[in-house]
Amino acid sequence: MKCAFAVSLVLLIALCGCGRRNGLYADRSVPLIAPTASAEDAPRFVGLWAPSAAQCVHPLVLKAHSLSSSTADCDFGKVQTSPAGYAFDAVCHTASGPTPTRLIITAPNKTQISLLTISGGPFRDAAALQRCEGP
Repeated sequence: MKCAFAVSLVLLIALCGCGRRNGLYADRSVPLIAPTASAEDAPRFVGLWAPSAAQCVHPLVLKAHSLSSSTADCDFGKVQTSPAGYAFDAVCHTASGPTPTRLIITAPNKTQISLLTISGGPFRDAAALQRCEGP
């Protein structure tokens, strides 16, 4: 019995390697390489927008996860896409304080869009917008 215990103990010590690293596990972490986001990955609505070309002096700025206008700034949650456009829950910050809301962007099913309609949040009525020329 003592002999079996001694053999088991010797085998256990041999398998453990007595604290030496045996190469079974990585000694360092391996950096993950994530693909960089390209302009093609950005939602189609990203850009500068206004009701008319004359109003592009003070455009509405749509980014992938936010909206900025002269009256409100909104931060988007998860963006849901559909063939008709985009929908997302957002928190809009106005002079009266933060307000949770749901924004809907309706856009043609094209890669590059020049017109869209936005509703919800600070837009009481649906607003038709056109893309402004960038700086």
